Amino acid sequence: PPPPPPPSFNPKLVSATKKDIRVSPWKLGLIARQVRGLTVPEARLQLQFSPKRRAALVSSVLRKTANLADIRHDLGQGELEVYKCYVTKGSTLKRVRFHARGKMGRNFHRHSHLNVTLREIDFDARIAGSKGRGERRRWERLREEAEADKERREEERREVERLRELIGEE
Repeated sequence: PPPPPPPSFNPKLVSATKKDIRVSPWKLGLIARQVRGLTVPEARLQLQFSPKRRAALVSSVLRKTANLADIRHDLGQGELEVYKCYVTKGSTLKRVRFHARGKMGRNFHRHSHLNVTLREIDFDARIAGSKGRGERRRWERLREEAEADKERREEERREVERLRELIGEE
């Protein structure tokens, strides 16, 4: 797990839950463990190339949670990391499986709940706490990408406001 941030930095958290997913908690937990601790773009890239069937669902929950962070706290995907990603047990449907010689067995159709919490990254603490030059360069590059993304989003917002004013004048 990532090191805890210094007390002066208070990271913003955003959570989302997807309930009653028709997959067993074990299988979904494997995918959740794969992305825990990664930045959101890295996690989505890992899920894009994952052979697991429900990886696309986890990726969509990550995307929706990142959109919530953008709406509520003005944070881009590059400024967020997957703080918590865990699976809880949902309801279980019990069905009958017929065997030979008139016998029966039970079949369980398990359901899961996916919980995702994203946290704002403290780049200064990550750079200061990096163990080597490569890790420090990686966090510096990620910070530059996040700042460039933030400037691009601000420019898009200004453009939308300008277009709204033009439409409002006519």
